[in-house]
Amino acid sequence: MSNTNTVSWQLIDKRARLGKISNNLEKHGDEEVTGFTVPVSEVMLDDEQINALLGDKYAYRCLFNKAKDASKPCDWLTKCDPIKLTESFEDAVVMITLIGDEELEFEDCRLKDLSLEFSPNYAGQCAMSFKLYLQPGIGKENLQLQEHQNHEVRLTVTNATVMLKAKGRQKDLFAADGEGEGGHPDPDAQNTEELTHPEQLFEAPKGRGRKAKNGETRAH
Repeated sequence: MSNTNTVSWQLIDKRARLGKISNNLEKHGDEEVTGFTVPVSEVMLDDEQINALLGDKYAYRCLFNKAKDASKPCDWLTKCDPIKLTESFEDAVVMITLIGDEELEFEDCRLKDLSLEFSPNYAGQCAMSFKLYLQPGIGKENLQLQEHQNHEVRLTVTNATVMLKAKGRQKDLFAADGEGEGGHPDPDAQNTEELTHPEQLFEAPKGRGRKAKNGETRAH
């Protein structure tokens, strides 16, 4: 039986920018429900938030050049497009604080297409963007969200979780030493250690390779 890892994550009162909303009318049984997909960008994450998002205490150490200047990401990151995470976060409770401090709260939200952008200009942080799926109903909250497209808001996300299948004993790219295995509290597995394979969250880079003499694959 394959194990899975449960990753929980939250954001507390972070600045964010809402983009143009996609509005869908969905069938839930006999009922029609309005669903919004809201692009969210310009969410700045510090070292602790990056580690929490990736589920590994060494993630920030890997991504930023602490040997030279901890406020600068590693050089290779500045040459890449934003890093995309492969998993979505489910069951989130999202609080959106609008201009004027009015608060809108939504349950059972989904965060998908998460990406992290790194720049020397971000002072030791990275900029996260994602798509937020929620059901606003047909009342006041629906109209208020539409009025705040392309506006800055404040965002709190709690109870966001994702289930990841363990990939066995493979090298941990973000840890300082050794290897590890993750687990989750299901009926057959009581291992509740933190996720030690944050590379599972990332989308594998696309590219071609060629076989070297020793059988290893080398990138062009």
